[in-house]
Amino acid sequence: MVQGKIRRTWWGSALCALAAICFAFASLAIVPPASSDSPVSQLNAIANADEVSTRSGDEETISYAPKLFKMLANNQRIDTAADEMRVDFVLRVAHNQVNTSANKGADHLNGQANAVSKGGLRLRFGYGASSTGSRKVVRYIPTIASSNMAGTVGALNWANNQEEFFTIHNLIASGQYDYLLISVECDIDYPNSVDTSALGGEKMNQYLWAQIPNASGSWPSDRDERDDAETDFQTNVLAGNPAYVYDNVCGSGNNQDGLRCNGPKSFIGWNDTPLLWSGNQANWGLVTDYGLNGLGIGWAPARSFFVMWYNRAPVSDPCSKNTSFYYQWLALKGGKDWVPVNDLTPHAERVDGQNALNGHDGLWFAGSSTANAAFNARNVLNPNAASLVPHQGPGGSVSPAVNIDGSYDLEKAKTDQGLDGYFKLVTWPITTSNDGSMSQCLATTAPNAKSVTPHDAFNPLEGGHEQGITDGMDQAQVDYLVDKGWTIDTAFDKYSLPEPVAPVIDTPAENTIVVQHPTITGTGTPGHKVSLYAEDTNKPIDAGDVDNADTRGRLVGTAIVGSDGKWSIVDNDNTIVDGSQRYHAWQTEQTSGYDLTSPFSNIRTLKFAPSTIDSAAIQVPHTKRTADGELSTGSKVHISGTAAPSMAGENLTLYATHTVSAGGDRTGEAREVTDCSQTLTAAGEQNWSCEIDPSFFLDEAAQGDTYVFNAVVTNPQDNSKVRSGDAFATLDMTSTQLAVDSKPAKGTVSGTAHHLKTGVAADTGAKVAVTWPDNTTESVTVGADGRWSFNIPEGLTQGEARITADDHPDDTAQNNEAGWVTYNLAVTEPVPVLPMTGDRSNLLGLILSIVAVMLAIGMGLFVSIEYFMKHGKAVDDS
Repeated sequence: MVQGKIRRTWWGSALCALAAICFAFASLAIVPPASSDSPVSQLNAIANADEVSTRSGDEETISYAPKLFKMLANNQRIDTAADEMRVDFVLRVAHNQVNTSANKGADHLNGQANAVSKGGLRLRFGYGASSTGSRKVVRYIPTIASSNMAGTVGALNWANNQEEFFTIHNLIASGQYDYLLISVECDIDYPNSVDTSALGGEKMNQYLWAQIPNASGSWPSDRDERDDAETDFQTNVLAGNPAYVYDNVCGSGNNQDGLRCNGPKSFIGWNDTPLLWSGNQANWGLVTDYGLNGLGIGWAPARSFFVMWYNRAPVSDPCSKNTSFYYQWLALKGGKDWVPVNDLTPHAERVDGQNALNGHDGLWFAGSSTANAAFNARNVLNPNAASLVPHQGPGGSVSPAVNIDGSYDLEKAKTDQGLDGYFKLVTWPITTSNDGSMSQCLATTAPNAKSVTPHDAFNPLEGGHEQGITDGMDQAQVDYLVDKGWTIDTAFDKYSLPEPVAPVIDTPAENTIVVQHPTITGTGTPGHKVSLYAEDTNKPIDAGDVDNADTRGRLVGTAIVGSDGKWSIVDNDNTIVDGSQRYHAWQTEQTSGYDLTSPFSNIRTLKFAPSTIDSAAIQVPHTKRTADGELSTGSKVHISGTAAPSMAGENLTLYATHTVSAGGDRTGEAREVTDCSQTLTAAGEQNWSCEIDPSFFLDEAAQGDTYVFNAVVTNPQDNSKVRSGDAFATLDMTSTQLAVDSKPAKGTVSGTAHHLKTGVAADTGAKVAVTWPDNTTESVTVGADGRWSFNIPEGLTQGEARITADDHPDDTAQNNEAGWVTYNLAVTEPVPVLPMTGDRSNLLGLILSIVAVMLAIGMGLFVSIEYFMKHGKAVDDS
């Protein structure tokens, strides 16, 4: 118990002891500086800060509307007599918006509901190439391998496709979005009223709507499509990608150049026309991811691709003969650049020897197209026939990624050059007049992106671009040459988007022990946005797919990576007290507007441990009562605990608050214990300790002995504070008050033991020890009534017994010893006594003797009276 001031002449020098202590860790929190300067206001603000949300972890806003991410290929040059829509593109949708598991022929896909949509996807197009024309739904063919279908089956189904279908080659989960790799093949009815004087075709808008249902499951209406509205529920994938339509007849008169037609055409193909290895339209969006026709992964079988040029104008017209053409395979690299495929066609490949196909009827039907088209196949019977078997190197050997039968090893081409896995064949015509002259078919200036003449429709690569597209060519020039060509064949080989690289979490180190609100730092790509997530234990990180966005957890916060490649995010969550927390992060590029997101970073585990006070470490001075009643010189209250700052340089402050009892109400303000203020020199878990002058506590002795301690760790950078739990302690710095009975029972020494402060309450459990005059000792425990008693050893008749008390006999480090009190055992020596005197037994004999004499006298008197009465006279008369 705390008693008086540090100098008390009546209670002596006391020991201190730990009576009781318990812990109840409160929620830790970051709070702004308290409005009051008082320590209790600050401490209470820290304790109650979990009521104020300071989280930065609300999920980021996303766009649910479907959005075109990348147009890969579009055969935008179309003949009205063989009008077919061919499109490969990447569509961005909200994560889980689309489930690719659907049966062949499904008119839409389902998905997971979100804030805007019930989930799902539908493709529709304007049949007739008009926003007011009739609509057709593009049906679905699954190609992604699943538990219900092998990938080879899906790839073959797509290669056998005909009519209006689409497929999703891959669904790439990237942060909060999914990217769908889609191929579409459709018959489309363009009007047969094209301006035949427009060299290179008449420009017309195209309509292919990617649609999602609203929250109730309703799809966009025909009016939405007619208005070509970009809404939360649809987008026209082909907006900005117009078609150049060629009429299937020539005009009756000459245009300004003396020509009557739109120009030469490259056959698009449909169904089994021309006949490919699959029997149908294998040439568009060919899937080589699983192996086809007995070949390995990444191989395109022979006769997968074709090119065939023809001209509606009669051969007698100037500039109407096509027996040669260029073609070149291009691939996407780095997600944005179209480059030549070096293992196939590092330069545009010239093909000669195709039959001149003029006129219209029957030119592209099965027999004619199969007989006249050039395929990626070797013609054994006619080695000089036009083919798509590229040659390069000394002697014109076949290209490195081409087999002798004409099949392509796209996997090799991809690996050798570091390509993304998407390939497309672009072809350009070589047009002459019937006599072989080009004089009427050449552009007046070399074609480039800034200077275009109508004659580019006949010979786009003439005038300086005979090599086609070359390494390092400016992409604007590449785009121009691709636009002037016809894209006829495409293929996929495990194509994936070039996602940003994953960021790295650097600090704190793995399994570092931290307090609330740790600062997590790392590295990333400058300018990218890092999003840090904390694992949700109810939906833990998927061990089999650590990049699964569905198990990303709670968003901690975001940060833009600095120019030095570094980022840092503070976890401001107020609910984590202790235990482990796992973190991971991804980063999102900020330049394209499509939020392409990296895989997750490394996983970093941190262990949370609040600043604590060790219940076994609070010690008070060992006191022993002395004559002047002072504590021993240098007496200190020692207190220690643990802390886990997130960085070096954080400050620890200790507060003590007077309480009624352990766990009871506080009776005063929290007082800062200045003796304990210190700076923590390292991050992570560590021990701390301090020594407090006892006067800090003795000043409040009148209010009781119990205090609650709290340690607060403050980050000097942002003034955030972390508060430990409550540690209650009864600080006992006074010894027991002993009193000896003045008239104890015979043969005993007895007395009372009370709290020195009150002099009333029994110091139950204290040990009272006696040292007898012969220096033997013994001890007893004070009872509930506060009394103690010793029997005087037999034979001890005199001398001084010394008696003391120890209020914590089982804890020699924290007990308080009372000063000695004495009891004099001195006794008077025996002396001779009169008869019937002496000790108590003689006194009893004396009393009995007196009684006997009195009885005898009484009996004699009785006998005398009786005799007188019998004889009738007095004795003297006898």
